[in-house]
Amino acid sequence: MAAMDAEQARLDAEIAALSERIQASAGEIASQEASQHTLTERGYELDREGQDAQERASQAAVELERATAREHSNTERISELGIRITASAANWSRRARS
Repeated sequence: MAAMDAEQARLDAEIAALSERIQASAGEIASQEASQHTLTERGYELDREGQDAQERASQAAVELERATAREHSNTERISELGIRITASAANWSRRARS
């Protein structure tokens, strides 16, 4: 009977030790799951930020293209106006001499 009581006590102690290990492991798993969730959310946030940055870069490229086209158009218009001014000045000069 004493042997059975000793065996029972040993098994109870082993069960208690295993239960503590299970509880510790469960706590560690919960912590790792929370960390994974946080990192996943951060990954989604970085992805959104990357998409926003790409969109802003695309908009900036379109605006740069528009500005370049306006600059080219303005340069051509200035050249045309310069030619007209020169022609008008020559015409005015001819009329003044006549």
